[in-house]
Amino acid sequence: ACGMSAIGAVLRRSYWLDQVKFKIYPNLSVLCVGHSGIGKDTAIDGADAILEAVGTVPVIGGRTSETILQRLLELQQDPTCAIIMAGELSDFFGPKDYQKGMIETITDLMSTKAYKDVTLKGNMKMGGQPQKIIRPTLTMMGGSTRDWLHSAMPESAMSGGFYPRFLIVCEDKTKRSVPLIKYSLEEGELEAAALAQASFFDCVAAIHRDFTSIGEAVMTKAAVEAYETFYNERTSW
Repeated sequence: ACGMSAIGAVLRRSYWLDQVKFKIYPNLSVLCVGHSGIGKDTAIDGADAILEAVGTVPVIGGRTSETILQRLLELQQDPTCAIIMAGELSDFFGPKDYQKGMIETITDLMSTKAYKDVTLKGNMKMGGQPQKIIRPTLTMMGGSTRDWLHSAMPESAMSGGFYPRFLIVCEDKTKRSVPLIKYSLEEGELEAAALAQASFFDCVAAIHRDFTSIGEAVMTKAAVEAYETFYNERTSW
């Protein structure tokens, strides 16, 4: 899931599914939920490695809404694409005063709107120019335990549209899972895996380098039929 999220971030807004009155972009935010030590950070760090290898989409930080908006504004991009890595979701969302408004800000930035107006009223009174983040395209990868989500996240996270903007991946069955990769693979498999990873990094880099404007995604007949089956039966599950 984190790997798909990284690819979606690299695609920016160069690729879309046309819905006549609006477009669906492949940007995918992921929330990994599970016990401490299950590998949430490992998954997010793996996606971070992909993005670092490609080096085309900035990873931004900040613990307040003002900081996040300012860093996006400073990018001066169209579209304004960035990624937030939040291995511990509690660092961004919680009861502290400086964390207030963060959920609403992140939710709004994930809405793929034409722009986000961040103009301060005081600047306008002094004759300043309007400040807008053009076509904000924010991807977030976060990790959390189930207990923290239940006890610390406000109810507005669901009603305000925060959770529905994430693919939530949950592991409940095991608390720790650390395979002995070096000793469990047969001879040659580890080298083959390293070569496959390097090739994958090169392909992701090529997405941005060679296909800055890919265009509309065209669904095959089988894909349309599969989706329509899901859509028509979604309430009976």
